[in-house]
Amino acid sequence: MSITFRVTSDDDRTTIDPTPITIRQLVAFRIFARANNILIDDVPENDHITRTLSFEASICGFALAVLSRIFEFAEAMIAVIDEAQFRQRQLRFYKDDRTGELMLALSDTIDGSVDLDLANGNACAVLEALDTKPNSTGIMPIADFRERLADPRVRARFEAAEIGHYLPRLDRLAAIAAYEQEPRLVWA
Repeated sequence: MSITFRVTSDDDRTTIDPTPITIRQLVAFRIFARANNILIDDVPENDHITRTLSFEASICGFALAVLSRIFEFAEAMIAVIDEAQFRQRQLRFYKDDRTGELMLALSDTIDGSVDLDLANGNACAVLEALDTKPNSTGIMPIADFRERLADPRVRARFEAAEIGHYLPRLDRLAAIAAYEQEPRLVWA
């Protein structure tokens, strides 16, 4: 088992609803993503088909017009993409369990956030070094996370526990700047 650390936002001011997409549009996006080295974070599920349909992708570095063409200039999809770029969020693709439709939505993952996936033992050691109870899930405001990482005593605990090699990636997570959002470190 593993625990993944990532930076997300709890900013829910958006009024953009998820919108259905076709399998052709999903395939076109995956081809585009592969060709442009877009990191796609597969959402963990039970089977390969679900993983293929359920993922998040970073799109803020691409022109709206390029992405709009992939989705055949559909207004609802352009609205989701535009909101994702404006709010510096990733796109979320998933299959709606209720309707069975493929959906495009705004993710709560901040664009540019890099996941840190650790084995349970290492993740617990990281949480203990951060002076946090080692639970398998949790949330910490990014300001608290930054403050803890800046504390020399915390950094010394990382070195003492022989997990100091994770500090550069944690520093990178802490450096995420989110436009008009309250970022937070989450782990699960």
